Amino acid sequence: MLNNTVNRVTIIGIVERDPEIRQFPSGGQVCSFSVKTSEKFKDRHTGEDREISQINRVGVYVPNFITAIQDEVTQGDLVYIEGRMETRRSTDEMGNERFWTEVSIRPYHGSFAKLNSSRGAESSFPESKPQSEPSQWRNYGSNNQQNPDSGAGGTRRGFTSDNDQDDNIPF
Repeated sequence: MLNNTVNRVTIIGIVERDPEIRQFPSGGQVCSFSVKTSEKFKDRHTGEDREISQINRVGVYVPNFITAIQDEVTQGDLVYIEGRMETRRSTDEMGNERFWTEVSIRPYHGSFAKLNSSRGAESSFPESKPQSEPSQWRNYGSNNQQNPDSGAGGTRRGFTSDNDQDDNIPF
């Protein structure tokens, strides 16, 4: 059995449709929207510029993020999303099962930031990460913390970036 697996998705893309907020019967909320990511390349056979786009469904389950997204995010905004890939199942009125996959942002397991504004104004989005230095972005809503003994390079305790790693082997 494989015990060391990771389910983490990071997307930087354009909001494809305005966010939609739904209420659960239990009182919770979810904010759903789609994000488009694109990859541009030159076709080596024809020499033409090509673009491949993906539409990713996003579900946000963090109340503070939902409020901020509702107030600030619209179609065309550039956003940073970090979450988990989840597959959902539901049954419609006709008894048919539907499946869909989304990037899920849940409390302590994801982050969200609006990177620019489609309206040309500066964003007042409270969870925004600074646009200038990605290395200084704060990871809102995540339980991931950098090891305080790691130094500026972000390495973990017991691992170094130099080539003399034989001295760090504990046996």
